[in-house]
Amino acid sequence: MYLQIRWQAIPEERRRAFKEAMESDEQTEIGGIPVKVSSHRVTDQYEPFDSALELKALPCLSDLICERWHPDLLEFLRGEIPSSMN
Repeated sequence: MYLQIRWQAIPEERRRAFKEAMESDEQTEIGGIPVKVSSHRVTDQYEPFDSALELKALPCLSDLICERWHPDLLEFLRGEIPSSMN
């Protein structure tokens, strides 16, 4: 029940994007490297990216491993995505 309540607290648009990505074989690029949109984990050592805002293309992302600091990482983690990136 608790997990259902947490799921319902997520905005509908994000829940829909998550469900669509989970069922997709589509790929996007993170730092020029092809990555499935259904990916749950990204490690900047293997998928190097200049901007953490690139990760917005991965609605299922739940595990992010960074070997270095990314200047816009806090913006991404807080969900403060500039409107130009939407």
